Amino acid sequence: IYFEMLVITGIPVGINSINNSRFLIMSYWAVTILLLLRLIIRVISTHRVIKKGIVKRNKFPKVIEINSDLPPFSFFPYAVIPSGVIQSGNYSDLLDHECAHIRQGHTFDLLLCELIIAFQWYNPITWLMKRSVILNNEYLADQESIRNSGSIKEYQYRLLNFQSKIKTCSLAHNFNRSIK
Repeated sequence: IYFEMLVITGIPVGINSINNSRFLIMSYWAVTILLLLRLIIRVISTHRVIKKGIVKRNKFPKVIEINSDLPPFSFFPYAVIPSGVIQSGNYSDLLDHECAHIRQGHTFDLLLCELIIAFQWYNPITWLMKRSVILNNEYLADQESIRNSGSIKEYQYRLLNFQSKIKTCSLAHNFNRSIK
């Protein structure tokens, strides 16, 4: 009688715990797949922005002029600069900054962070890690740009005078994004 009681009372608990763990596993994979799809869509949309642009310099790093209100950004071998900035004629600092991102391979850092987040989305440390990686990459690019320009104060004033729109390209290092 005692054995039968264990079997009868144990079955509903076992089925219930299987349903809960199955739900958790399916939820994890659903969010992971959504984040991976979001990453793919962002890569495709960034690639489309670049392909719509005009090639200003075809050697590494390639400079692309876009007719858009996006801020300057870099993505793999491309430094993408809006037409308005190029027409102003004062974009050498921008180009140095974006080329520093390209030479230092910062697009790989961003993509790796996005992949880690896709699989570890429930972990708040991964989101903080991405933010820290972006800030560190900005500091590294600024450091190289300052080395090329010579004057820290002049570089800072040019950055502060640069007007950028709120709109950004999500998978790229957008110029002036972290200036406070």
